[in-house]
Amino acid sequence: MAHSSGAQAALQNVYHDVLGRDIDPGGLTTYENGLGTIMTLSQVRTVVAYSQEAQNDVNAIYQQVLGRPVEAQALSDTENGLATGMTLAQFRSNTAHSQEAQNDINSIYLQVLGRNADPGGMNSAEDGLATNLTLDQLRYNTAHSQEAASAVGNVYDLLLNRGADSGGLQTYQNELANGTTLNGVISEIAQSGEAGTQISNFLNGTLGEVSDDLVHAGQTMLTGITQAYETVKNYTSDQLQAAANGFQATFSSAGNVLDSLMPKTQDQWLGLAATMAVMVTPAGEAVAAADLLAVGGEELLATALDTELDTATVYSATGASVSGLSAEASATFDELAAFDPKASGATLQLDANTTVTQVASTRYQKANLNFSGGNEEAVETFFRKLTGYTGSLDNAKAASFGNGGVVYLVRTSRGVVSLRNVSASGKDWTIQFAPILSNGVEKVKFEF
Repeated sequence: MAHSSGAQAALQNVYHDVLGRDIDPGGLTTYENGLGTIMTLSQVRTVVAYSQEAQNDVNAIYQQVLGRPVEAQALSDTENGLATGMTLAQFRSNTAHSQEAQNDINSIYLQVLGRNADPGGMNSAEDGLATNLTLDQLRYNTAHSQEAASAVGNVYDLLLNRGADSGGLQTYQNELANGTTLNGVISEIAQSGEAGTQISNFLNGTLGEVSDDLVHAGQTMLTGITQAYETVKNYTSDQLQAAANGFQATFSSAGNVLDSLMPKTQDQWLGLAATMAVMVTPAGEAVAAADLLAVGGEELLATALDTELDTATVYSATGASVSGLSAEASATFDELAAFDPKASGATLQLDANTTVTQVASTRYQKANLNFSGGNEEAVETFFRKLTGYTGSLDNAKAASFGNGGVVYLVRTSRGVVSLRNVSASGKDWTIQFAPILSNGVEKVKFEF
């Protein structure tokens, strides 16, 4: 009976069950002889289940499915299971559908795509791991998916204000496949020479100065906002609005304007990104994080700085107050309300000697009137026209920050009006007021 076709088939089944392969001639001869003398088929299965080959197979499954070697207790439990009826295929399936495997799959999604695994993706990955897919192959496939390509493309849009070139896309998808996270890719690109050019353009255009500490702060800003985008891109419109409603920037004593307003927690970064999304969403449309992709690089930094300054706690400060609203102030507000933010070429007279020319607002500046020309003294005169304030601006100072940045604030019967610049050498001055005008404008910006 030990050398019968039935015994050979039974031994073949043991090998298939425990080792996942056909029995070799040597093994067949050994166990046929054993069955003919002192061994039962159950004992043969136990010997095979505790063999070095079975141990190697169990460890290989752990490495392929969980990305780590098997620990002693799990190996012992698995050997016992294989010896008493569990198959190697069942063991792999159980491992692939374990909580640890689910955690590993979700971690790949978070690291590569910036989101949790969806139920369909989770089931597909578990089923793949249960057959012959490895965790490394799953990561490679995820990194080279269309969704990953879109994620890398979004990073290019936000940091460099352009789409990803084929070479760059391939490089970063390969990095994602080999262990780099999407946040790591963001950090790499934010510190690239091309991103440095975007940062320098922003610093020159807005602050009028470039320094190592400002460039570093710009890199941190680009990195933080883009990483936060990877989370808020999955928010609903209501979730975005709620995060924006809860955001408020605060000034610190840091050395430059960017550092002084830098978010300090993940929730603050998420709030900033959500508020920026609200800022750039076209009027009448549901708020969507994808609208942030319309701005990138230097414009993203300008949007961020504007957002932080708009929401800074300084606007709850005292400043100065005036009673009533002068006829000149009322007429000046009416004049501003007549402008179309999207138009260009119209002029505004700031004082007797200074006229500035309107520049069309960009998408993110839909609530702005932008003007080029003028000077600091003329803008201060115009601020006084809007407020009717005649005292020293020092007495209206609500905050000082960075390298010469300042906020002046005057409370009028119409509402709060503020004037700010962002640095002593700044080219960008802003008058902000609440409530907004009938044309939707809440800020007037001047670039000298």
